[in-house]
Amino acid sequence: MVRHISHKVGVMYLGSLVEYAGVDEIFLNMLHPYTKALLSAAPIPDPDESKKSERIHLQGDVPSPLNPPSGCAFRNRCIYASKICSEEKPVLKDAGAGHMVACHLYWYVKNINESEGINIEKIRSVSSCFDTYSFYAGRLRRSTIFHGGFKK
Repeated sequence: MVRHISHKVGVMYLGSLVEYAGVDEIFLNMLHPYTKALLSAAPIPDPDESKKSERIHLQGDVPSPLNPPSGCAFRNRCIYASKICSEEKPVLKDAGAGHMVACHLYWYVKNINESEGINIEKIRSVSSCFDTYSFYAGRLRRSTIFHGGFKK
């Protein structure tokens, strides 16, 4: 429904904006792990397509909004959470073309790839959130992303 009545979409988790972009950009190029999980839960009316899609099941309980965790509010449910996620709240930054994302993982991977000379925009155009992270980790070889954090 949102896709058909909106021009821009903001995704919030525990009262904080984690991703904001044009509606097509959000649906085609999700950058935050919560956005990916949220949109994977949307029903698909075509039974054949529905069987092909993979739903992301988040683990753990939603933290209390009255007493949110330190750092990133999503870190307790994110399979990519690292030490920085518990120490520092991610800031909403422009990932290009007005696509805003608040995720340490995205910026960590982006910085490594830019320093290695990899064209992140070209890769982003054909990948989505988790696929991109997996691709980056395998492609770089010196930086592996695994459940629980980053490993160099």
